[in-house]
Amino acid sequence: MFLEKKAALEAEGFEAHDLTISAVYANVMAVVLALPILLVLLAVFVWKNGHGSISSPMLLVVLVLYFLLIVVHEAIHGLFWSFFRKK
Repeated sequence: MFLEKKAALEAEGFEAHDLTISAVYANVMAVVLALPILLVLLAVFVWKNGHGSISSPMLLVVLVLYFLLIVVHEAIHGLFWSFFRKK
C-alpha cells in the first residue's frame, strides 16, 4: 500500500527523500540534547540545596529508577505497537 501511494505521489510531481537515521545517531543525539537540560537541573539543585552533594544511596536509587523507567518507556512503545499494527 505504501509503495502504491508513493508511486502515485511521485507521478504527481512529488519527490521522495529518505530521512532515516541510524540507531547510533539517534542515541548520540538523545544524549547531546539531554545534556543542557541536565546541566540546568543540576545548577538549580545546587542553587536550592547549597553545595551539598547527593548521598551515595540516593544516587543509587536515582540510577536504578532511571534505568527502570527506560525499560517501562520501551515497553510502552512495544505495547502500543502491538495494538496498532495491521498484521
